[in-house]
Amino acid sequence: MQYVTSSILSDFLQQAFTLAFMVIIVIALGGRLAWILPVFGLIAVGSIFRIGRDVRRTTRRGQDKLADIQNILHETITGNRIVKAFNMEFWSCCASARRRTSSSAPICARSAPRPSPRR
Repeated sequence: MQYVTSSILSDFLQQAFTLAFMVIIVIALGGRLAWILPVFGLIAVGSIFRIGRDVRRTTRRGQDKLADIQNILHETITGNRIVKAFNMEFWSCCASARRRTSSSAPICARSAPRPSPRR
């Protein structure tokens, strides 16, 4: 993290000094044409901000869609486990009742939730 921060800071300072010296050179060499520099500078800065805003908006939408997909997938997988657990509860109850005695099997079958018949 420290390396990334220091490299970004050094790049920013290098670009700032390069810009300052280039402005001085343009004004020194072409005094009459130096008035074009602010116009093109403002156009460049405006374009950079607009493109940056569009990229942030697009990536935010993509991240939101990915989060929705991940949430649906997680709910599907955990829901599948819950359904399997409820089904196994019924069968384990009946199996344990069969092991105990045959007289308690109807009681277990009546108390356990049964899947509804399909019509």
